[in-house]
Amino acid sequence: MLPELPPGMLPLDPERSLAWHWQARVNLHPDLVALQTSAGETTYRELNIAANAVAHRLHRRHQNPGARMGIFLRNPLAETASVLGIWKMGGAFVPVDPRAPDAFNESLVRAGELDAIISSARS
Repeated sequence: MLPELPPGMLPLDPERSLAWHWQARVNLHPDLVALQTSAGETTYRELNIAANAVAHRLHRRHQNPGARMGIFLRNPLAETASVLGIWKMGGAFVPVDPRAPDAFNESLVRAGELDAIISSARS
């Protein structure tokens, strides 16, 4: 028997995508804190707006469902919004650690056969 979920938690439906489950949480609690970092807090609504912006940018750059995207970011908010945005556009992501040695990241990018990499000017 599975343990009872805490109040406010939604059970995962295996027939639905993670992006669908994310949107359900946003719709349920848009003003609750979704992400807390040393830089501050972000609500589900704010994070969803940022994720939608990522998904739209990827779509405008002709990234299609099934695209394999690398994420090379240090900012936790930008990284989380990128993961969600990639899921929303139907893609998959590979986290590329800016703190890892270049040779490791280069082999990860080659092995992942990435279609594009999301990064910032400071990463």
